[in-house]
Amino acid sequence: MLAGSGLTCFAQWDTTQNKENVLRYADSSAIAFKNRDWKALARFTAPAVIEILGGVEGFESITQSFMKDVPDSAIKYIKIGPLHN
Repeated sequence: MLAGSGLTCFAQWDTTQNKENVLRYADSSAIAFKNRDWKALARFTAPAVIEILGGVEGFESITQSFMKDVPDSAIKYIKIGPLHN
C-alpha cells in the first residue's frame, strides 16, 4: 500500500504467475509419485506431515510400505486438473 497526500494505491497479486507455479509443483509431485520417488515426493509434502512421520526417511518408509502392494499397472492415468480462482 502506498499512501501520500491522500492517495492510496494497492498492488494486485500476480495470480497468473501463481497458477503457473502451482501447475509446475503439481506436475513435479505427480511425476515423483508415478516414478515412486518418495524422497522427491517428500519435497512436495507439507513440512508438518513430514515431521509427524519422522522426517523424510520416515515419510519414505511409510509411503513405500503403503504402496508396496500397489502394482505400477494400477496407476493408469495422472492428469493435473485446471485451477480455478
